[in-house]
Amino acid sequence: MNRILLAVTALAFTFTACEKKKSSILPPPEVDTVYIDTNKPVDTSLTIAGISDVRTTPWSEVTLPITVMRNNGLEQKVTMSISGLPEGVKAKFSSVTGYTTFNTNLMLEVGFLEPGTHELKIMSVSETGKSREYTIQLVVDSMTQREANVLFLTRIQAVTLQTVDSTDSVIYMQTFILNNTIDNHIYLRDVVLQFSNNLSDHYRSYMPGSNYHVQLSVDVNKGTIEIPLQLIQGRSWIGGVITDFTITGSGMIDIDKGQYTITYTTIHDDGGTLVTNEYTLIGAVD
Repeated sequence: MNRILLAVTALAFTFTACEKKKSSILPPPEVDTVYIDTNKPVDTSLTIAGISDVRTTPWSEVTLPITVMRNNGLEQKVTMSISGLPEGVKAKFSSVTGYTTFNTNLMLEVGFLEPGTHELKIMSVSETGKSREYTIQLVVDSMTQREANVLFLTRIQAVTLQTVDSTDSVIYMQTFILNNTIDNHIYLRDVVLQFSNNLSDHYRSYMPGSNYHVQLSVDVNKGTIEIPLQLIQGRSWIGGVITDFTITGSGMIDIDKGQYTITYTTIHDDGGTLVTNEYTLIGAVD
């Protein structure tokens, strides 16, 4: 049976405001280049406005407003598609088909992606079998660690995480995640280092005069989280006994599931015997 350890204190803190790096749509080229599919005649009766290169960062959303305009001839049904998407990027049109003239939005969801330039192809095919194809560049910029930290913190839904004991699924509450803007690192506070029903043997992370206990590293290019190997003090829940622990771990951000997990291991010396424990932190992301 799961046991729940309720939080007895609440922590209030304020993140330092920081301007978030925004996605942008690059100006379209002066000449509308048409790429001819040799299998289909090019559709010169159409002009598609709004297609342009895109510059953004990992873990972002971009919208391209597109207008499919009729230059001449009869009104006809046009179908839109996109190809060349790299792994980690999703795309959809708000309206895949429409009768000229019509508006649609190309919505790009950029997940965890290494910085670089990716070539995408946007295709329109009319009901007469004619097509037009456009090539655009999706430019993914790199981010500083400070920017990556701020991005991560703006996407998490709460600053408290659940801790799960892998041995018996005991759930605890009130481990906090905090941003230290002075050293540009993210930290955990009140990390469970050893759980015990005997509260004199129940340890949480402790650092006198500081909220920043266990350092984290977030990689938004890969969607990974790491707890580098580090030494941290633990304090017993009752009795105030101080014990040294080593801690290390790793985790993943799962956009589709809307959560991130960090599994970590703690080791400490208990009277000459090394004791190892493993726990998993679970948090939610937008």
